[in-house]
Amino acid sequence: MRSDARRGRTWGKIGETPVVENSRGRFTFNLISAVSPGADMRFCFIAERMDFKGFIGFLKKLRKEADKPILVVVDNARYHHNKGTQRFIEAQQGEITLVFLPAYTPEFSPDDQVWNHTKSRLGKCWMLSKEGMK
Repeated sequence: MRSDARRGRTWGKIGETPVVENSRGRFTFNLISAVSPGADMRFCFIAERMDFKGFIGFLKKLRKEADKPILVVVDNARYHHNKGTQRFIEAQQGEITLVFLPAYTPEFSPDDQVWNHTKSRLGKCWMLSKEGMK
């Protein structure tokens, strides 16, 4: 999520490119999330660049909250296929199972639809600080 990402439409005079002011700051958050079949959403802010360690940490939280085995549908991000991730999943002995979406199919992911909506709404907000955006 970026504070300077603008989405939506505006208007302008014919032949002139409209100029849209932004909040004069660039704040970025890395987020990871999951949507359950019952439409519950869990998400987490990731401080650093997203990698397999952040993904595994999120999976551990999901598993602990569920208090039963979980099946997680994921896209094909590199950290989903990472050897560290594979070793972690194998060590779970069926407590966490990953199912991969076909490549380039964000329309199949309810998670992506939620973030598209969120980014659309945030793109119309004036953000003065990273904490305000959060």
